[in-house]
Formats: sequence, structure tokens, C-alpha cells
Amino acid sequence: MKKSSYIISAFILLILTVWFGSGFLFPSTPEGEKNQNTDYGKLFSVQVKTSEAVPHILNLELNGKTEAGRKVIIRAETDGTVQNRHVKEGDFVKEGQKLITLKLEDRKEKLQSAKALLSQRELEYTAARKLAKKNYRSKTSLAKSLADLEKARADYKKAQIDLNNSVIKAPFNGILNKYDVEIGGIVSEFSNTPLATFVELDPLLIVVYVEERHYKYLEKGKNVDVVLTDGTKIQGVISYISTVADPNTHTFRVEIKIYNPDFEIPAGISASVKLPLKESMAHKVPSSSLTLSDEGVYGIKTVNAANIVEFYPAEMVESSSDCLWIAGLPDSIRIITVGHEFVKEGNTVVPVEMNE
Repeated sequence: MKKSSYIISAFILLILTVWFGSGFLFPSTPEGEKNQNTDYGKLFSVQVKTSEAVPHILNLELNGKTEAGRKVIIRAETDGTVQNRHVKEGDFVKEGQKLITLKLEDRKEKLQSAKALLSQRELEYTAARKLAKKNYRSKTSLAKSLADLEKARADYKKAQIDLNNSVIKAPFNGILNKYDVEIGGIVSEFSNTPLATFVELDPLLIVVYVEERHYKYLEKGKNVDVVLTDGTKIQGVISYISTVADPNTHTFRVEIKIYNPDFEIPAGISASVKLPLKESMAHKVPSSSLTLSDEGVYGIKTVNAANIVEFYPAEMVESSSDCLWIAGLPDSIRIITVGHEFVKEGNTVVPVEMNE
């Protein structure tokens, strides 16, 4: 009896061993589910939102400052003493209008002397040519007469320029911003003495600096809404886009031209601008959808037609507190809005469409 009990026990143990080994009680995970972030082979559910790319124009809001359209420092081009300053600092001046005159000293006399010498050299050269034709003058003598004539012409022109440079005139329509010399002050051509600062305030420029991620969306000729510090609203146009980034800030200088016919807007004040960038195809996605890849790149996770998770880097063209506008994605995507923290790229998931 005891022997038969041992036989029965051994038989039962054999059956249990075969049963456990067959995997019937604890079946193994199917091959296709080995990489799932799930328990016991069950697929993870994520909430998705179908998104279609639409044309989007980014209005980039930036702060900048007004600058003169042109600014020049007028310098002395001859030596002399300041005799008069013809306009006041801050006055509007038309192109060619007198700003400063220097004492003439002996400039007029030098010009008259140069003119007389030029007339003499012209007569001498004319006579030398006639004699040379009759072989009464050598070619060397004729060449010397021509050289003397050319020198006299150069001296006369130099005397004219020196006399003209004693009167300093406005280079263009603008504002005499500041004098750098007083009446009685001595100026020198060789020391490049500054005389005055002259600026153009119509048109006026508003200068802003744009981040490199927005650079490719900039476009010259676009209208820009501008608000000055006092609340004045005006419109300008993008007139210049730098092709070289600032080495320290990695931003690009952008100039917006505005008209200022009454010179009411000064240079150097703050202004905010709403800068329109080029239109691009973009998706509007919730800010909460933004995630980090394993490589530390910001982007979003999507679910493709085979319900496999994909990752796209975020090429953000605009952001706010509740949403993002992202370009560089397929035209139609299913964005994971809930659950993206728990799945990885390549996982198969169960997408649940988000109700609007």
C-alpha cells in the first residue's frame, strides 16, 4: 500500500512539471509585444488628437529703439578758424544750407593768383604749340609748357576747393544735432577735426534684433505695426535684414523704416513692434504635448497609421501659455496629448481619439 502511494505521488509530480513547462498556466509574452511599456503584454492606451497643418503667419512681438535714418559727423576739410555758426542745434536744415563758415584769410587772393597763373600758362602753351609746328620749338620745350599748364590747372582747382571748403554745408535734409566747435575755434584738415553731428530723422528707423530660429521667416517689404512709448500707433516697413548674426547674442539686426515728416519722433526712444514673419504650414498643438527625446531634444510624439509612436523635433514658430505653432511636420498627424510621458518612440499603442 505504501509503495503504491509513492507511485501515485511521483505520477502527479510528473504531470505538474509537464504542465508548468508547457506555459499553459503562465503563457510567455508574444514576440511582437516584448518592447511594450505595459504589464503582462497589454498595450498602453494614449489620448491623441488629429491635427492638419494650416497656413500660419507669425506676428513676432519685439522691443526696439528708434534710430536716425542717417547720422554723419561733419569734419573739417581745410584749415582755418570758425567765423560763424549759421543754425542752432536742433534746427531743421535743407541740403546745401550753410552750417559753419571759416575765416577766408587769404583764400580769395590765392584763387585769383592761381587763376592769373593759369591764364599765363594757357597763353604760353598756345604759343609753344605754334612754334613747335614751325620747328622753332623742340618737343622737350613743348612738353615742359604742357606740364606747366597742367600744374597751373591743378593749383587753380585746389584753390577753388579750399575756398569752397571754408563754407560747411548740410549734406542732406536733416537736423543739426550738435556742434563740436565754437566760434573762434581752430580746425585742421589733417587732424580730421569734427565740426558737427548731423542726422536724418525722416525717415526714421526702428531697430530690433531677431533670434536665429525666426530668421528664415523674415521678409523685406512687409508692413509692421509699431507702438511708441507714449502709445502712438504707426506703421512701418521692413527695410533691412542683416545677413550676419551678432557673435555675442546670435541675433540678426532688422531695421523698420517709418516716416516722420514733422520730426515729432526723436531718435533713441523705445518702441514695440509686431513683426510679421513669412507664412508657413504649421500645426497648433497644446503646450502640454511638448516632451523631451532621449537625446534631450524638445519635440512632440505622434502615432502613425500602424499605431506606432514617432517623435518629431519641435520647430516652433510661435508659442503662448496654452499652445504652440510647430512647423516641419507632416501635413496630417495624430499628436499624443495624454500619455506621451509613458511611451517611447517605436512602441505600439492603443490611440484614443480626443473629443473636442
